[in-house]
Amino acid sequence: MPRLPLLLLICVTLTVFLPSLVRSQAFLPDGVAPMEFGRDTLVINTDRGRFEYDIEVAITPEQQARGMMWRPVLGPNKGLLFIFERERSVTFWMRNTLIPLDMIFIDNAGKLVSIQREAEPLTTTKRPSNGPARFTLEIDGGAAALMNINETTTFEFGTATLSYLAASSSPFKG
Repeated sequence: MPRLPLLLLICVTLTVFLPSLVRSQAFLPDGVAPMEFGRDTLVINTDRGRFEYDIEVAITPEQQARGMMWRPVLGPNKGLLFIFERERSVTFWMRNTLIPLDMIFIDNAGKLVSIQREAEPLTTTKRPSNGPARFTLEIDGGAAALMNINETTTFEFGTATLSYLAASSSPFKG
């Protein structure tokens, strides 16, 4: 088979099948079951523009414990939103997390608390919120700087997130 058609076949195969392998968490170690997360959208408004994210939502303790562990890629405009029952100081680490992440801590009014930028993968260094947070958004490392996320940034939560918050015992005030 000539070299160009073979390369084309490999590229097409990877394009078609790699995303489903990543989504299916095919990179999990033996004995670790795949985990489903809720899905929603989140819009980040900064002085550099409006950025729409397709997010997974971690609500349960099991989802929050798993987070981004064992994922080889996140992808542009993708993220994981942790929703806590109430505002509180939280701390994250990067154990079993394969990619650098920005951790954006958001309070109950939807305002930025702090950012842990480009957290180093596979470490147990504590990364605190530095204040009470209701949400933590994990996105690709370096993305917060590219968007210029700062104290003037606003976050627009999607319908599924707002519905969950309206039904919770500690409603969102944003």
